[in-house]
Amino acid sequence: MLPWHCHLVRRFPGMGQTHVVFDSVTTRFRSVAWRLSPLRLITWGLPSAALIIAFISLETAFKANTICKTLGNWSYSTYLLHVIVLWTAQYVLGETFGLAPYAILGLCLPIILLLSWGSYEFIEKRFARYLKHALSAVVRHRKHRFLGSANISP
Repeated sequence: MLPWHCHLVRRFPGMGQTHVVFDSVTTRFRSVAWRLSPLRLITWGLPSAALIIAFISLETAFKANTICKTLGNWSYSTYLLHVIVLWTAQYVLGETFGLAPYAILGLCLPIILLLSWGSYEFIEKRFARYLKHALSAVVRHRKHRFLGSANISP
């Protein structure tokens, strides 16, 4: 155990030690990073905000572009799958066969795109359709029950 977080473990005995250590390390890192850059808002925050605003304002320029729309639809699946594919390929192709990292990336990109397409088409869209029908049935049932109780004949 590191000496600079011993007081946290003693102060919170009911918490798991790993959580306390992780929280203490991240807090320490944040305080050190802030001390290293007191102008963090100006050097990172404002440029980041400007980039986000610029990308949002450019969204209308890409509305008709079907490639961007398709990649945007697949983006959540890509986010979920890319680490699994890249890690597995690095382990199998990099460590076992000694393939270069850029070659592994070149092989993984089409696989990631294919898996993202499949995940979007066969999981996300079907689940969204199922939820839409299930929630509309619940809303219809509640609406019918509400309107049925309101229309009481004298």
